[in-house]
Amino acid sequence: MHAHNKLTLPGFVCAHTHLYSVLARGMPAPAEPPRNFVEILERIWWRLDRALDAEAVELSALVGAIEAAHAGCTTLVDHHASPGRGGGAVDGSLDLVAGAIAQVGLRGIVCYEVTDRNGADQARAGVRENDRFLARVRREPPRLIRAMGPLPAVGDLSAGQILDAIGHDKKIVNGRLHFVLPKAIGTCEVVDDVTTEEIERALAALGLAR
Repeated sequence: MHAHNKLTLPGFVCAHTHLYSVLARGMPAPAEPPRNFVEILERIWWRLDRALDAEAVELSALVGAIEAAHAGCTTLVDHHASPGRGGGAVDGSLDLVAGAIAQVGLRGIVCYEVTDRNGADQARAGVRENDRFLARVRREPPRLIRAMGPLPAVGDLSAGQILDAIGHDKKIVNGRLHFVLPKAIGTCEVVDDVTTEEIERALAALGLAR
């Protein structure tokens, strides 16, 4: 690399992404335009993730990682979801995402979405996939890849179900949890005034804070 008279910066970190979303480029718009964020999820993103299979998971992660590298981003935190048709694209999906990120030479921290929006069986499948991948990373840590535990979006699962879902995961995730903080159920408004103390109290109430 010739860096004479150039400014060299550390690589950027993308702290939240969905690599499969690269497949939305050029996708036809919904017949009925979404009116709010929930409808955007229902009419675009949730339809897309239910259409994913193993090949689409791997290729989208590879393309997304290549594009990140071209943009100067060297670390990706990917919150993956691929319920597919009938739940057939969940098992092993984190291996595909992690493998694609590592193939490009980037660092990655990945997890699988835990939600009951596709039914209780799908929620349990997401928990199992995180459990499996977390155990694998703990047993044989890859050079560039780490795992994290996903905390379901508020409103997907009750506090008790959340604890049941990630109670085992949080023992091996070493404190890394990834979650979204919606302000109002049904609108998913972005939280812009929440304080660190409020987050800590909420996590403590779930038994997730030290």
